[in-house]
Amino acid sequence: MEKENEFIKVITEKYYGEKEMILNIKDIASVEDHESYSEIKLLNGNYITVLAKFEELSEAINPKKIVKSGNGRFFSLQQNTI
Repeated sequence: MEKENEFIKVITEKYYGEKEMILNIKDIASVEDHESYSEIKLLNGNYITVLAKFEELSEAINPKKIVKSGNGRFFSLQQNTI
């Protein structure tokens, strides 16, 4: 059986500097890929800007759970598609 991560550690971009944050992947609704960062939308509607490319997040989560949508910059977890 393939191992799946329940939590990922991300570095967030804040006005006062970088901050580490632990996210439960079940709380992630979608991810928008940008040139040098990604924006995570949580199920509660909040957004988190993380200093990682989508490919890095995909490896940390589980690529088989991620679905592209829209213009190709938006991705959502299959179980949490909004």
